[in-house]
Amino acid sequence: MQQPGSVIYVSFGSIAVKSEQQLEQLALGLEGSGQPFLWVLRLDIAEGKAAILPEGFEERTKKRALFVRWAPQAKVLAHASVGLFLTHSGWNSTLESMSMGVPVVGFPYFGDQFLNCRFAKEVWKIGLDFEDVDLDDRKVVMKEEVEGVVRRMMRTPEGKKMRDKVLRLKESAAKAVLPGGSSFLNLNTFVKDMTMSKGLQSKNETM
Repeated sequence: MQQPGSVIYVSFGSIAVKSEQQLEQLALGLEGSGQPFLWVLRLDIAEGKAAILPEGFEERTKKRALFVRWAPQAKVLAHASVGLFLTHSGWNSTLESMSMGVPVVGFPYFGDQFLNCRFAKEVWKIGLDFEDVDLDDRKVVMKEEVEGVVRRMMRTPEGKKMRDKVLRLKESAAKAVLPGGSSFLNLNTFVKDMTMSKGLQSKNETM
């Protein structure tokens, strides 16, 4: 029901958690952005507990928001209405976002997520992050920053450049898995090498 490229998909994977204060600020920032959104709210997202959203938040956003406990992520990202992925920057989520042509706002939690987020922003140039995120995840990203970053991604020429860039990456990824593409050839080479190794092993065992 939403316009193409207008919906923010919000999901922090299966492990990452946020403080209740951070979830409150995130909710208010999404509300302030004016964009429709689909938010995956796990039962343990609020430091092991279900999220308590700001009073009246769901009522105020009911015409443009949907809250779920789980979503088929690849299908969501492939939907024409989705125009931005607010993500924990896990590697699988990062790859899925690029392969579906959806730019990102990174909100990493631990481990390689910080590196993935930095690459998306500074190397691939397909997204932004929040300046207040740090390694111990104790600083709170305030609603003004959430709203501002979302608006930059969705409503400015800067955001359009990133959307165009990730669409080019999507095209490259699609070509890579077609016959003759780099991923297609690499996989075939791997299978041939494994087959040859197995054949040599069997021959040596026979001898």
